[in-house]
Amino acid sequence: MTPYTDVPADQKHAPVGTEAALDTQFLAGLGAGISAQAWYTDGTQPGNPENEPFVAWLAKVAATADDAVPALFSISYGDEENGVTRAYAQRCNVEFSKAAARGISLLAAAGDAGAGCATSGYVPTFPASSPWITAVGGLQGGVPESVWGPGGGGFSNYFGRMAYQQPAATAYFGQGGLPAQRMWNRSGSAFPDIAAHAVNFDVCTDNFFYPVAGTSAASPTAAGIFAMLNQVRVDAGKPKLGFLNPFIYQHGEAFNDITDGKNDYCDDPEAFPATKGWDAATGMGSPNFAKLKTAVSALP
Repeated sequence: MTPYTDVPADQKHAPVGTEAALDTQFLAGLGAGISAQAWYTDGTQPGNPENEPFVAWLAKVAATADDAVPALFSISYGDEENGVTRAYAQRCNVEFSKAAARGISLLAAAGDAGAGCATSGYVPTFPASSPWITAVGGLQGGVPESVWGPGGGGFSNYFGRMAYQQPAATAYFGQGGLPAQRMWNRSGSAFPDIAAHAVNFDVCTDNFFYPVAGTSAASPTAAGIFAMLNQVRVDAGKPKLGFLNPFIYQHGEAFNDITDGKNDYCDDPEAFPATKGWDAATGMGSPNFAKLKTAVSALP
């Protein structure tokens, strides 16, 4: 791993912690042979010391030259959408769209609180709820995989749904069995977009192996796969994939569809069900590398 140079001097040799170790070990492991960096941005959001400094990080991305900025980022951190001001979320969204315009892929964990627990309604996860982010939900089990209940998913209260996602959401609404409409925003941007395994990850940190679960494991897992797909494109003399979501929604057949389980509401599995096609628990499903390799190879 190549460390990002903006790490404070007094932390250059400090233990990275389980979360950062998880990201680096599994993204690099699944994206075997792919050059990788670990970016560190300290600080918090203005006005909320509990939230992540996304704009500060995005400003560094924007200030990094095209030939030096990574082609893909995996974000394992997130906040409750209603704990982020609408103005801050929209400011981030502008920067997410700029990154997409530059051909940068942004993946983020969909959260580990299911649909979110509040009596007033479900609580989306930010930045996974942004339409410019590829949100990664959680799966468990073997073959077939099923929903990992704490995996985040639902519909944004801040962002509207973009055209690339509309047919999938409309089909989902038509299948029935969804939670009460008062709990979620039917017109909001839907997430997750895809899902990946989220349990039983062994992470080495401070010379010990720790069991880890969460969509913070699913996101680097998916990111490693898409990094390999970028390499397929580069080896063929083609551009990297860039903003992933339009491709994902046009190639649902390249994902393993998940139809078993629901994500949680207040720790009970009674929120959004997994169904045929896209759903608000697992998105389009888990990446099938062989099928995705065929699909990305066919792109110009």
